[in-house]
Amino acid sequence: MIDTLSPQVLEATSSFTNATQPHCVENMDKSTFERLSQINDDLVLHLQWLLDKKDLDAVSKLIPIVDRLTHLLIEIGQKETR
Repeated sequence: MIDTLSPQVLEATSSFTNATQPHCVENMDKSTFERLSQINDDLVLHLQWLLDKKDLDAVSKLIPIVDRLTHLLIEIGQKETR
């Protein structure tokens, strides 16, 4: 039974804030990256809301999607900070 967001999603989300600096974006403009960052943050909040509502079916389907988005955005940010 899922009772919290995956530790990987929570860790990636907290790390994600550091990857949202303007100089971190190479292949997309700063505005697009920031909008995607906000979308990702909103999705994490909605996952928590669904979890609070005990909609485990929806949560289990959305966690892998949010996890992939989070990791892609972190990868973009980390690539540019090297």
